[in-house]
Amino acid sequence: MLLRALQIPPGFIEPCLPYPADRPPSGPDWVHEIKHDGYRLMARRNAAGVRLLTRNGHDWSSRFPLIVAAVLSMGCSRTTARCRAFHRDHVAAQMENLYNSIGPE
Repeated sequence: MLLRALQIPPGFIEPCLPYPADRPPSGPDWVHEIKHDGYRLMARRNAAGVRLLTRNGHDWSSRFPLIVAAVLSMGCSRTTARCRAFHRDHVAAQMENLYNSIGPE
C-alpha cells in the first residue's frame, strides 16, 4: 500500500512565498541562491506530459516551451520540480521584458 501511494504524484502543491528578513540564515545546512525577478512555476511531469503551474494553479506550459523541453530532457518519466522563469536581459527590466515576451493571461 505504501509503495502504491508513493507512485501517485501529489495534487497541486502551493509554493512557499518569500518573506523579508534582516539577514540570511547561517550554518552548514543552508544553501543560498540568487533570487531573480520572474514567475515561480511548479514543473510536473507524468504520463500525460509536462505541465508548468503558476502559484495559483494556472497551466502556463504553452508560454514557456523551453522549460517544458528542459523537463522532458531530464531523463525521468515522473517528477515535480520548482522552477522560475525570468528574462536574461537588463536586470532592472527583467519583469517587464518577461511579461512583454509572454503577454497577458
